[in-house]
Amino acid sequence: MPTEDISRILDVEIPVIVNITRQEMTLEELLSLRAGDTITLKKQVSETFDLIVNERAVAHGKIVKSNLGLGFELTSIAKKEDIVKLLGE
Repeated sequence: MPTEDISRILDVEIPVIVNITRQEMTLEELLSLRAGDTITLKKQVSETFDLIVNERAVAHGKIVKSNLGLGFELTSIAKKEDIVKLLGE
């Protein structure tokens, strides 16, 4: 769908994910988790994270503190045309 034809669907809600990290743990580690435990992540807060749409990164940014809690400050984002094309896949 060409970008100029999207005006009729602009109010459609699209699920987005801020991907903090992915890591593995053994089944034993998973089953031993209890409320209050902390899982140490492999990424540092200062690193960039991905904004995922349709299982693909469309933007990168950093986690920031906002008035409402945590926020995601964009450092780069894909072209609008590429994002629209991605949604059609």
